[in-house]
Amino acid sequence: MPHSQGAFGALSFFLCFPPFLRRAMRFSVRSLFSLYFSRYSELSPARQERTMLYIFDLGNVIVDIDFKRVLGVWSNLSGTPLAVLNERFTMGDVFQQHERGEISDQQFAASLCEEMGIALSFEQFSTGWQAVFVALRPEVIAIMQRLRNEGHRVVVLSNTNRLHCNYWPQHYPEVATAADAMYLSQDIGLRKPDPAIYQYVLKAEHTPAEQAVFFDDHPANVSAAQAVGIKAVHVTDRDVVPAYFAG
Repeated sequence: MPHSQGAFGALSFFLCFPPFLRRAMRFSVRSLFSLYFSRYSELSPARQERTMLYIFDLGNVIVDIDFKRVLGVWSNLSGTPLAVLNERFTMGDVFQQHERGEISDQQFAASLCEEMGIALSFEQFSTGWQAVFVALRPEVIAIMQRLRNEGHRVVVLSNTNRLHCNYWPQHYPEVATAADAMYLSQDIGLRKPDPAIYQYVLKAEHTPAEQAVFFDDHPANVSAAQAVGIKAVHVTDRDVVPAYFAG
């Protein structure tokens, strides 16, 4: 039967019913369609999944770092025993000012050398400072890329400084290619665990806290993120991130 004839026949059949039955039939059809589509919305995986914001710290989350390597280089260059440098090196005010971009690399180097009681040229200081980087965690890079392919936002939030940013982007270009955005303390003028830095990222990404997950190796940074409503995961070793996404 041609389509037009079938449609005309169905309409003629429908019009044979009294008006009150036609109204009831229209209501029933609408109810069935409404029920069907509401159930589809509940069951469809595409409807169930939300676009999430995944925030990754850099050091000891994406890239392995070790400050003992830094002190080892400085010890060799300055002739100062490593045990002495271990006692004197702190991540105090000068360290934090540098990470917020408030002082220059040269000011940072001079101040830190003075605190530790060692004499190093800026070049020698920089050589030691860059030795902190050990190796990339390729399994985390793969996870970041997979999340982006699934339609999620993936960003890096790191306490860092200009000296380090002259090093790791060139040696680990995979980090930038696996992320949608980079939020670096020296550029923002804020550093973790300041709650304002998490709010900054959420605002920039137009994402509510409940749709964000944060990975960091420092307990204080994890607690601060949780305090603003972000789900935060303490990365204690390189198995934590893969295990989180395997579950």
